[in-house]
This record gives sequence, C-alpha cells and structure tokens, in this order.
Amino acid sequence: NRLLQRKPNARLGLNGPLEVKSHPWFADFPWDKLESKELIAPFIPDQVDNFDVKVTNDAWKDEDSDKMKESAILLKSESVQDLFKG
Repeated sequence: NRLLQRKPNARLGLNGPLEVKSHPWFADFPWDKLESKELIAPFIPDQVDNFDVKVTNDAWKDEDSDKMKESAILLKSESVQDLFKG
C-alpha cells in the first residue's frame, strides 16, 4: 500500500494530490462534494461530554524509573530521530 510507506518518496501523493485522487481506491469518492463542503460525515458524535473515567490510565508507576529516563535519552539521539525522517 503506497499510502503507508515509511519513506515519503515512496508514498502515494508524492507527485501531488491528483495522484491520490486518481487512485482506483478513491475512484468513487465525491471529491467535488468534499470541496464544496456538501459531504455529510458518516458518523457525527453526540454533543455531550464523552469523557469516560473508566478508560483512563492511572499515573505511570515507572515514570521516574532509570529505564524510563534512559529510554527518553535514547529517543532523543540523532540516530533514532533519523529513523523518522524517512
């Protein structure tokens, strides 16, 4: 799937939005309705507060551990950050 390529130069859409629009998966998509804001969302959530305490995590029990600090330093290293550049 070219939309999910890690390297940006291999992704669908590198050559512009028309490349995405002309892909067979989007063949029946109403681009004109999207552009004119006439497209109706398939799901519209209720306008009430949807926060549910049951699905929240407790505070991280190991957030101050040495392993967490070591991981944070490792993630900031240039070699690891280069992995995300594509």
